[in-house]
Amino acid sequence: MKVAQLCNYQGTIWATWDPAALPFLEYLGDFKLCLDLALDAWDGREGGIEMLGGSQKWLMPCNWKCPAENGSGDSYHNISHRSGDRVGIGPSGQGRRDMQELLMARRLHVRFPERGPQTGVFGFPHDRPTPPASQHAPVVSEYFRQCEEARRQRRGESGRLIGGPDEVFPNMALHPRQPRSIAVWPPRGPPQSAVWRWYGVDQEAPPEVKDVLRQYYIRYSGPGADGTG
Repeated sequence: MKVAQLCNYQGTIWATWDPAALPFLEYLGDFKLCLDLALDAWDGREGGIEMLGGSQKWLMPCNWKCPAENGSGDSYHNISHRSGDRVGIGPSGQGRRDMQELLMARRLHVRFPERGPQTGVFGFPHDRPTPPASQHAPVVSEYFRQCEEARRQRRGESGRLIGGPDEVFPNMALHPRQPRSIAVWPPRGPPQSAVWRWYGVDQEAPPEVKDVLRQYYIRYSGPGADGTG
């Protein structure tokens, strides 16, 4: 059997066995903006990321709808990630890595009823820079600061929109912030789900930046993490 449709979008491939399925970008509709937030380089260049190595795969004792709801709603992360926050698994070793984002941004939940994707987005004020994702790793913090400046010059943005956990029905999830990742949840029967997860970094980031992010991604969003996102 051949794959009915393939879409190579910014170097990432989606496929379907359904010969009657809509073309991928048509299916996404306006949600394409959210996918761009995950696949564009942090300095605003289109399609500027690469995946770190291969995928991480593991099994979870839950129905596939549980992680799908996690990505589309994200309403219970403050509770499900509380244990990780308390022991300081983020780059700073001091609670949540994104606390400054949460304090200064406006959080919106966006649904695309014509297709099913859902997302949370963070809107940042135009007169304040976006907080770096790794405040206590100087080389990473400086890299993101330079990226933010390059982005403003390239795109002329006065404010900033950052995607939150996204879900594309039925079981593909995106995390456009840090960690940047793409995941799918293949079902393994009613009581079990598989997780296939890929982690993205800017192609032109220095090796030391990629290494810090690689270790953080695996620790925060790998099989040893305290949640799925």
